[in-house]
Amino acid sequence: ELHTRERRCVFGLGEPRALLRSIRFPAMRRGEQDRAARFEATQFVDYPIGEAIVKVIPLGSEGDAVIGVVRKDVIGSLVSLAHAAKLRVAAIDNNAFALRRAQPDVDAVLDIGLEDSRLHIFTGRFPIGRRFPIGGAAFTQAVARALGCDLATAERRKLAHGIAGCGEIARDALVADIASALAKYRSAGLGDVREIALVGNGSRLTDLPAAIERATAIRVRPATFSSDTSQTLPPDVLRAAAPDWCLAYGLARWTQP
Repeated sequence: ELHTRERRCVFGLGEPRALLRSIRFPAMRRGEQDRAARFEATQFVDYPIGEAIVKVIPLGSEGDAVIGVVRKDVIGSLVSLAHAAKLRVAAIDNNAFALRRAQPDVDAVLDIGLEDSRLHIFTGRFPIGRRFPIGGAAFTQAVARALGCDLATAERRKLAHGIAGCGEIARDALVADIASALAKYRSAGLGDVREIALVGNGSRLTDLPAAIERATAIRVRPATFSSDTSQTLPPDVLRAAAPDWCLAYGLARWTQP
């Protein structure tokens, strides 16, 4: 449909399908690190470690590293999907890194999806994240219940007017979870977040940014693209589409490490 000859593609994965965890190794060879990483990864997954791909990404000379863990069948299904579409997989990236590339000027990104929301914090040496089981669908359902209308009508009203008195319980629960997570990371010395960019369709809730700012005293704004992102699309299109395109844009900017 895009009428492009480009066949390379980059897939993105996030938690719980792809995990990132920090680790500090004592002095050991790289092969020993790989074996130790597989042992450590058993603490993070609920499936046999033989079904996992475990990668070690060194962060420095003192043994600090990140462990990346993903199931082999997840990778296999993505590769099969690409082959069916006659695409060539160039890489499978973690969504946190892609969002970081797309929004380099903020300390964190809050991705509000359909069924859940994910907070990615970039103030440390590698992204850390937290998943919250509240997404755009919860707000739509709250509006539908309050007004006695169908979900399609509730969705249109939500996007036009926000929740406007119909979904405070769901919104406040998400805001409280976000504030608690930020306070926890700050107290653990993982960085002080000063600005959050919102992505995902749920980020268009007019009530949400101000509610997060009141609870956290952190600036919250919709995701934006720099003016040089596209030479063909007008600024208003880039501005309106940025929350939807952030992940795809960040994945497209992947380069070989």
